[in-house]
Amino acid sequence: MDKVKFSTQTTVPVGLPFDSRSSVPGNRLARSNQQGSLHVFGGTRARRFIGVCLVLFVGCGTDDSVSNPLAPSEESGAPTVEILANGSYRCRPNGTGPFPGILYNHGGLGDAVGGDLEGVCRSFAEIGYVAWSLRRPNSVSLNGQLASVLEEFEALRTEELVDSNRLGIIGFSRGGLLTLQAAVSLGNTVRGIVVCAPAHGNGALESTLADVTRIQAPVRIYVAENDQQLNGGNVVDHVALSRMVESALIDAGKDVELTVYPPYADDGHALFFEVREPWWSDVSLFFNQAVGSS
Repeated sequence: MDKVKFSTQTTVPVGLPFDSRSSVPGNRLARSNQQGSLHVFGGTRARRFIGVCLVLFVGCGTDDSVSNPLAPSEESGAPTVEILANGSYRCRPNGTGPFPGILYNHGGLGDAVGGDLEGVCRSFAEIGYVAWSLRRPNSVSLNGQLASVLEEFEALRTEELVDSNRLGIIGFSRGGLLTLQAAVSLGNTVRGIVVCAPAHGNGALESTLADVTRIQAPVRIYVAENDQQLNGGNVVDHVALSRMVESALIDAGKDVELTVYPPYADDGHALFFEVREPWWSDVSLFFNQAVGSS
């Protein structure tokens, strides 16, 4: 029986307090955690949230300085976005820092890039992170790819504007696999891990999952219900792969949650090709809790 279900898909504005998505009519989200239980957001929490607004007579859910500790003020200005010669992006908020840091790992094979390097980088900077989107060297093979990720993460960790105690890592598809591999190596250096529709990597995922006892940070997994791709005549079921990651982390006693979104268009994998709802609100809220707090 599925442990993670949506009945509707709802666009949610960034910056709402945690679980305040339940105040959006019709939104019902069930998630699994490491005990395998369900968390359903809706109804009761919506009424509590509205009740608090009425009692306090303040603009609950609209004051980003309360709901999102990393949200920049109107006076803070736009983030700085730098494009490197290799196609990587480096983005930072306006201000002196130190800021929490995020590394984004794209998907794709060879010269094909899956994901939104600029959009993710810019979006994280807009909510107060130094964010780097690594453009890895073109390669169909995974050889050398993890080394590139770890090297970039170390450079981010030692960046002058970055608080080295508040670091997160996120990846999509092949980048999701590499994110898990990096998390195994990074241990308690990283405080939050997000994996979106992880790739199989010709057996690399199974090998990585054998070492997840070394992961020290909470992990969140996101995938669309219809994320099944044809690859050389074979169907790659990213939902099944996501559940495999979840199961391995549960067995290892780790803090993990899997969210399965409703079917997205004709290709669930495309949900993560750019920054959009519903995944962006979930990811930003998670990192604000796991990484953004002092």
